[in-house]
Amino acid sequence: MVAAQFQGRWILRFDDTNPKTCSGPCVDTYLRDMPLLGLQPDAVSHASDYFAAMAADAAALIQSGLLYADDTPVELMRQQRLAKQASSARERPAAASLAAWAEMQAGSESGRAFCLRFRLQPGSKNGALRDPVAYRVILEPHYKTGTAFKAYPTYDFACPWLDAAEGVTHALRTLEFRDRDCLYELVQQQVQLRTQLRDRGELVLVEFKDRGGLYQLVQQAVVGLHPGWHCSTIWEFPRIHMAHTPQAKVHQRALLGAGLVDGPADPRLPTLAGLMRAGCHPDALRAFLLEQVTPARKETHHSWDKLWTLNRRCLDPTQQQAHGCGPEQPEPAEVAWKQGHVVHDHCGPEQPETAEVAWKQGHVVTVVRYKQAWLDQADAELLLPLRLVSFSHPVLVERVVEEVDVVAEFNCNSRRESLACGDPSLLLSAVKGAVVQLQRKGLFVVDALL
Repeated sequence: MVAAQFQGRWILRFDDTNPKTCSGPCVDTYLRDMPLLGLQPDAVSHASDYFAAMAADAAALIQSGLLYADDTPVELMRQQRLAKQASSARERPAAASLAAWAEMQAGSESGRAFCLRFRLQPGSKNGALRDPVAYRVILEPHYKTGTAFKAYPTYDFACPWLDAAEGVTHALRTLEFRDRDCLYELVQQQVQLRTQLRDRGELVLVEFKDRGGLYQLVQQAVVGLHPGWHCSTIWEFPRIHMAHTPQAKVHQRALLGAGLVDGPADPRLPTLAGLMRAGCHPDALRAFLLEQVTPARKETHHSWDKLWTLNRRCLDPTQQQAHGCGPEQPEPAEVAWKQGHVVHDHCGPEQPETAEVAWKQGHVVTVVRYKQAWLDQADAELLLPLRLVSFSHPVLVERVVEEVDVVAEFNCNSRRESLACGDPSLLLSAVKGAVVQLQRKGLFVVDALL
């Protein structure tokens, strides 16, 4: 929508820089489900498409002084960063760092002890500027590149590099990356970094007054290596948090790894595939998200009630209605379904008599007359057997923050199954994904036809 508003191009990029967490099926799911929301990117790219070019630039940035190789043990490195202490490897010469970088790319035993770090400000109040990691060794095969690469860039290195390489003019980032951002004006007021890097081939460190700047610093350095590239403008926006919902990928992976949910399309997960499988109408989801677009810079927390209310409004004009009853009532069966504006209902084998029923359509209450009817044993045996599956929130705690152990807090009663039978005249004509309202039971999505 932003790209269309400014007559621009929308690039859908997959950050597949960690072979441990990225997979082909996940990417395929995104590409398959995007059209459900009426979204069609102008281009699709993968970070892995640029691994070779990024590695070449990493070597150039080692020579310029922005990166250095560090073999400090992980736990000690973590303690030093918390204590705002510089690593002894910070003074390693560029030639020694280049040699270590070659071993990292080969995935050798000695190379696995190293990582590449940014040479920034170890004593900064902003933890994001305390010489964060730019490259690390991961030996797992990548789903696209296989074993061609052994050293992979972190998000801090790859994101600004890719934005510059792909000509991104505006990068939309959520507020949790604020510590890694800084206004371009701050950089431009202090130094013409791009020109100096290009003309002198050396690093210019800028004091960012702890307001962030890692993204800009990396991108300025990269642009200095490629004069035809340009820096991006960052647009920040707040995240939307849904109650009892594991939105972070690390939480979703934990549930998937523990076998507590049935894949990325599980209706309990807030993935696009999961929401569509749960019966969420694309128009309802789009309307809900647009309502959250405000000038406020504060992250918001919501229950699911508002979304499902919008969803009901989208579904009411088109949904099919039929009756479903449990196996404890095989005969005579209750049948109630809506055909046009006529409602047929049955309440038992008693003598039929006239009655009235009223329901609300928008703001108009319509009264319809109907007559009772009943099914004999032969008709009851023709009812379609159904397996009804109901879902609720997957996590017991309301606010699923980073520290929450979602496996320990998993709601074991979040999935419930029951058997029923329903009217075949409507249900047999339903296709996978259709929404059907079973009278006195609620809305259900046709998930499989057995």
